[in-house]
Amino acid sequence: IVSPDHLDDLIGHYENLGYFDELISLMEQGLGLDGAHTGVFTNLGVLYSKYRPEALMDHIKVYWSRMNLPKMLRACERARHWEEACYLQIENKEYDSACTCMIEHAEVAWEHNKFTECAMKVRNQEILYKGINFYLEFAPMK
Repeated sequence: IVSPDHLDDLIGHYENLGYFDELISLMEQGLGLDGAHTGVFTNLGVLYSKYRPEALMDHIKVYWSRMNLPKMLRACERARHWEEACYLQIENKEYDSACTCMIEHAEVAWEHNKFTECAMKVRNQEILYKGINFYLEFAPMK
């Protein structure tokens, strides 16, 4: 697993055969290797998003700085893990996207403190006004 060149082929082979648990176990073992490649952290997160969503947020919180964030973010969005996607956007300082995500998927992604922090850092005025209107409708008493 140290060499990233064969990682995608390895993952594809295991997935085609339906060995999801074995693949996840192999990737988890790869996290402990010295010099583990970014692809190991990222692809394990992608696998969690597909096959073990209950482990996804913990993995992201621990290893987000060692991942390919755009790839991990796309996987979260594809699998509709909005809370995790929002977390990654905040860590990547994409505050406009994080606010939009919280507005569009408030039932799972909205948190009062995160929203107010992001709203203060939003650059796009249209998103800011949309966020203020959303906030007044969604949480008027906070």
